[in-house]
Amino acid sequence: MRVKQTGSFAVELALVLVFASGLFLVVVNYMLAINKKGQLDRAAYSMATILAERKQLFSADLDICAGDCRKTEHETYSIASASLKRMIPNFEKSKLGMRIDEVRLQETLLPSGKIQYKRIQKTLTKGAIHGCDFPDMSDITKDKAVELLPVTSRGRRLPLYQVSLCYEIPVNLIGVANGEMLRLISTSYSFARV
Repeated sequence: MRVKQTGSFAVELALVLVFASGLFLVVVNYMLAINKKGQLDRAAYSMATILAERKQLFSADLDICAGDCRKTEHETYSIASASLKRMIPNFEKSKLGMRIDEVRLQETLLPSGKIQYKRIQKTLTKGAIHGCDFPDMSDITKDKAVELLPVTSRGRRLPLYQVSLCYEIPVNLIGVANGEMLRLISTSYSFARV
């Protein structure tokens, strides 16, 4: 009788250990993903803040490109990837994608004294953006933009900037072996500061 109990105890112990190990792997994988998401959130917020500082860093030019979109795109991507490299020990720049959107209103004073608005949207992308489901600001219509965008004391409407970062990580610890990947996306918004 003791031999049967020892055998069943070993089987039950093995099942409990397999279940506990699986649960442990899921929790560790989830913690790693949350950690990377937090680092991505910090980088996206920092980039949105940098782009919003129009007076200090961009000579009060509200246009996100300030005449050279490729330069803005390259410099912003370089800052974001350098920041993430310091935060994530095994960071791979080839797995980072970035999208920057700007929505602003161009005002034209009509002879009747009314102001006519024209909605302008610019989008800059760089890096590994394939498969990243970035939020889109195209649903902000001209009327929504008139309501949403703040007006300065000098009567200028400030643009809205959106910075989205996408980083590819393995889906799970087992996913490393079969190549399944998950794309973490973090987005931050900011109005221009002049």
